[in-house]
Amino acid sequence: MTDTIPETITDPHLAHIRHTSNERFLSVLNAAGSVLLTAYPQGEVETWPIQKAEAEALLAAPEPAFNLAPFLTAVCAAQFGEATDEERLDQLIEKATIVKGHSDRWLAFAAFANGLRARVQIQFENATSQNEIIEILMNGTTELEDYRRDAGF
Repeated sequence: MTDTIPETITDPHLAHIRHTSNERFLSVLNAAGSVLLTAYPQGEVETWPIQKAEAEALLAAPEPAFNLAPFLTAVCAAQFGEATDEERLDQLIEKATIVKGHSDRWLAFAAFANGLRARVQIQFENATSQNEIIEILMNGTTELEDYRRDAGF
């Protein structure tokens, strides 16, 4: 009876296949995030932390006020034009609610993508055959697409 040599020893290309599969998976993750980001101008994306902070402060306040969200107040003025203080405050609360919802969805996606990336990379490192690596890549890509579809992205 002959002992078989593990594929990790006999396949000199396995390390390269792991590396390129990992790069391909990172490209898939980057593309998924990019689709979300390119739906907005870069300047707007750069204000997301400001918008998030203001939205959270406004929505958590016992009495919402313009001074809690100066950036979002300016956005409402540009979007809706002239308004009474009461109308503007209603617009501001609605805008803050939308911003908070978008932020929560983006953070959920980012957390999922981060965890999926880490899990797939560990699976690549532990894979012992080319077929196993390809299966990991396909499963990770499918899982990402399922998440995006279910989340409405």
